[in-house]
Amino acid sequence: MSNMKYTIGGVQQEKILELNKQIHEKFEVVILKTTDDKEKKKLIAKYNEHLFDLKDAYILTYLKDLFGSRKMITKEVDGKIFKWVEFDKIMSYLPLLGLTSHRSISRRFQKYEEYNLLLRHSHKTHNKVTGEFGGSYTFIFLQDSFYKIFETNKITDTDNQLAEKAKEMGLSFNFTDKTEMSSEGQDRNVFSPDKTEMSAHNTPIYSNNYTPTKKTKSSSSISQEIKDLLETEIQDKGTIENLIDVIATNQIEFERVKSVITYSKKNDKGYGYIYQALKKNWNIKTDKQVKNTKIEKTMEYITKQTEEKKVIQENTTPITLTEDDENKAIEILVKQGINKNHLANMKKKSNKIYLNTLNSALRNII
Repeated sequence: MSNMKYTIGGVQQEKILELNKQIHEKFEVVILKTTDDKEKKKLIAKYNEHLFDLKDAYILTYLKDLFGSRKMITKEVDGKIFKWVEFDKIMSYLPLLGLTSHRSISRRFQKYEEYNLLLRHSHKTHNKVTGEFGGSYTFIFLQDSFYKIFETNKITDTDNQLAEKAKEMGLSFNFTDKTEMSSEGQDRNVFSPDKTEMSAHNTPIYSNNYTPTKKTKSSSSISQEIKDLLETEIQDKGTIENLIDVIATNQIEFERVKSVITYSKKNDKGYGYIYQALKKNWNIKTDKQVKNTKIEKTMEYITKQTEEKKVIQENTTPITLTEDDENKAIEILVKQGINKNHLANMKKKSNKIYLNTLNSALRNII
């Protein structure tokens, strides 16, 4: 199948066909050995249900994009971080697939788990009052084998193959004039319709108003330290290739790459953010910078408060009252319903407040 389209819905057709081959081999012997017609029909129905199809390709691509670009509800189970997947969102996001029930999606997830693409965990809510368990929520963990079905390599015919084809057509083939191909086997020099801002790898792709240029740098121009960092922190091979291109082209150093990836992971920014931040040289605030900013703001506030307090003290004239004025003020306040004992306690606690209160009483009757 040399002319087979490389990907469908983001997954490699070849990888899916390999899975289906395993499924076929698994069921073939059992079906052939079964003599009971009813049992054989059941096995054939189960076999057809296990086979991966176009719906699976698009669901798996949805999961990959979802896990790579969104903040999600997580739960740790046996040391693994599982993430909640909302079945209703899958149905509304992919209406053409005709998925009309949670059960139909659940069966497909069961299949993905059986063939080692993911792990499932059912989370149930517990009512402490009644002691009963309520709704069930599906959390999943994507296995390493899940990401392998999305690995992308450049699809090109060899020079000899192209030369042979050209010979059949009565044409010549120029070995030095190679057309650059995309990771999905598309000619990058052919305009394509406008697409969304991000590709399946959550990195920018080109629209029809952009003329691509050939890459001027290669992965050999970046350090092994950077390559190791990308392979450790980025789970998507296509994204790694795109980042290597940006890092090599812009000659970005290791510490810069590390700080961008660390910031992105800490703030759930996704792979697209890493790509854009490195390409456009966005300013990334480190923890130290944030901490220093907070300290500066705190010191600024303390200084301001100290200065204001000093001004108030300098402009405040101490209040003094004669014994007659004090007695007169007390008499006024008592008539207004204030208890003498309350005023006496006020004087003990704060003479300044006490004198201000008496002075206010005297001013109000002048």
